[in-house]
Amino acid sequence: MAVSKSGVKFNRAETRREAKSMAEAFAMAGDDITTALARGILECVLLVEMRAKRNVHVVTGLLKGSISHYVENEGTRIVGVVGTNVEYAPDEEFRAGGEHMFLTPALDRSRPDILRILKKAGKEGVDG
Repeated sequence: MAVSKSGVKFNRAETRREAKSMAEAFAMAGDDITTALARGILECVLLVEMRAKRNVHVVTGLLKGSISHYVENEGTRIVGVVGTNVEYAPDEEFRAGGEHMFLTPALDRSRPDILRILKKAGKEGVDG
């Protein structure tokens, strides 16, 4: 059992195994799966973004307002990113003690939901 930086426990080997198994199944499904997975990844990044905005330490609201996402298709990969372009964001996220972490806990808390969402998207893409 692994523990994330924000204290969430998860089974790293099991998470990797499930992700690999899903990736193999998705690779065989074609265009329908690509569309379904893109929708699933969008749902995942929106979930992480929402949780990050709930977690963020707010003084002026600039950092909270800057948290955003994007999803892009990079050939054979669909990539979803949640982040911010605010210069002091890394200081907030990685400050000693982790008292102001916002992205890492959002991702950690979302792991089970992300796996569930992507499994569902994959099934929809395969089944049509």
